[in-house]
Amino acid sequence: MHGRDAEALVEQWLRDRGYAPDRFPLKRRKLGKTPDFRVTTAAGEDFLVEVKTLRNAMPSHGAVAFKLFRARAQFDAVNSGRRLANVLALVTKAPQAVKALLSDLSRTSESQLAVFDLVLAFKVGAVAPPVLHVISCARHAPIITQLEASAGTSLMATG
Repeated sequence: MHGRDAEALVEQWLRDRGYAPDRFPLKRRKLGKTPDFRVTTAAGEDFLVEVKTLRNAMPSHGAVAFKLFRARAQFDAVNSGRRLANVLALVTKAPQAVKALLSDLSRTSESQLAVFDLVLAFKVGAVAPPVLHVISCARHAPIITQLEASAGTSLMATG
């Protein structure tokens, strides 16, 4: 699955659950890196979503770490003060394996994961709910709780 297809999958998942994902204006995207979406909840709260694709059937620590590094730069470009929740959506053939890798990474490199509030791991081409992994939800608990309810899955808190 290519980047645009992965973005369409995540965008549709958000819309199907009553969220309003919008792309950053082209003018802003031309100035530098941005996440893929600024999403508005029914209550009018906003959060950011960046979509990354992991193409290998069994992603490695290195591949996941690289995607985290790239996503972090995109969030930092528009949300360095962490005013909004940062949600990373990984689209992969192995969402459970990604969840395990995130658990390992959260124990070994806390600073690399600190910018994310939530990681959603979607299965390529699947309509099934994503696997969720909470990194840090204290600051943005209402939005994270809402996403959890939308996914119909319980979260694994790590921070």
